[in-house]
Amino acid sequence: MKNKKHIQKSSRINPGLFYTKDTVTIPWNSGYSITRNRLVVPDGEKSNICCTCGTRYSVLNYRENHCRICLDDRQYVKESGQQWTSFNTLVESHT
Repeated sequence: MKNKKHIQKSSRINPGLFYTKDTVTIPWNSGYSITRNRLVVPDGEKSNICCTCGTRYSVLNYRENHCRICLDDRQYVKESGQQWTSFNTLVESHT
């Protein structure tokens, strides 16, 4: 049985996010397969999430080191300065 991938847009998640459905065969029982949902961001490799406030910028509105929220004097930014992360890095660090 081949792994099947279906990408579908869901109205219950934020714009630009997709669920990927993978059919996976369980190694110890080759006759049994499961379907799992995984959240995918098409531009997930780009570092466009602010580490300080968590705001995610689209590729069109993203300018490195220019988070609109953190540029406000009232917002706390670490002494090390503005830092960015990607969606994929965030997922890996929280799973």
